[in-house]
Amino acid sequence: MAETTYLEAIRQALFEEMDRDPAVVLIGEDVGVYGGAFKVSEGLLEKFGWERVIETPISESAIVGAAVGMGYAGLRPVAEMQFIDFIACCFNQITNFVAKGHYLWNAPAPLVVRGPSGGGVHGGPFHSANPEMYFVHTPGLKVIYPSTPYDAKGLLKAAVRDNYLSSVVPGTGVHGSFYSYRDVYLDLDPTYKDRFGRPLVRLTIDFHDNELKQNVFLTDKFAEIIRAMGAHTVDKQYRKGPYDSTDYQTTHLNGGAIMGTDPSTSAINRYLQSWDVPNLFVMGASAFPQNPGYNPTGTVAALAYWSAAAIRKQYLKNPAPLIHA
Repeated sequence: MAETTYLEAIRQALFEEMDRDPAVVLIGEDVGVYGGAFKVSEGLLEKFGWERVIETPISESAIVGAAVGMGYAGLRPVAEMQFIDFIACCFNQITNFVAKGHYLWNAPAPLVVRGPSGGGVHGGPFHSANPEMYFVHTPGLKVIYPSTPYDAKGLLKAAVRDNYLSSVVPGTGVHGSFYSYRDVYLDLDPTYKDRFGRPLVRLTIDFHDNELKQNVFLTDKFAEIIRAMGAHTVDKQYRKGPYDSTDYQTTHLNGGAIMGTDPSTSAINRYLQSWDVPNLFVMGASAFPQNPGYNPTGTVAALAYWSAAAIRKQYLKNPAPLIHA
């Protein structure tokens, strides 16, 4: 049996996995033309090209940030740290996005972060650390520390293929599907007050048939797509009423201070200015009676800029209603 070094074993694993699956990409500093600081990626650029062997600036946070996005988009990136010490620059991305994306929004990011660690190479204080214990205790991450070249190759190949936490529960929330009804409203709570004695805002809400029927329809459609993607098991969980605030459902509902052209049917005008109190401008998705499909972030931002421009160019010069109904 031929002797193989750690570096050659890792190099073989990268070659074989990139050859096997076109979704596997390598991203990092000097991984292309130079072939990596320790020549682990030598030859990869010539075989797989620039689109799959991606050179980056000296910015570990950019490397992992881009790799996280690739993972969300369906690729299987291997992000290389030239020295593992600098994984500290990516701590937030790894522990709060890579590790928790599955738990938060069913969005796993199949991602491998690899790099050399430890002393013995005269690397000094910034190139000799063993930071693996920072991540061992983070749910959602797997830490691999091979002890032989055989382990290094096999574990890297397994890591690239791993679908750890890559499960999807087909089901929908009420994003974009909860229409306005007269029995869904905000008012001042007659019982509960804040520490200044002011009444709290109370939300009265429940599902109607439209929301429940849409959920059944979309859940079945999701299940078909997930089966076609090769899922081993599909567990459909339909949404059921009544609305339960103890189970996270959504916070992206609209309504509350509706924008319109008539003060009798709306609370604010098209500049988000209150009809009744001219010095009050209400920004946010509360201006929309219906949710236009999903989180209306872009529209909310555009309206905020529109309102701010009107305040600066018109209202500050003449503090009065901008529209007279």
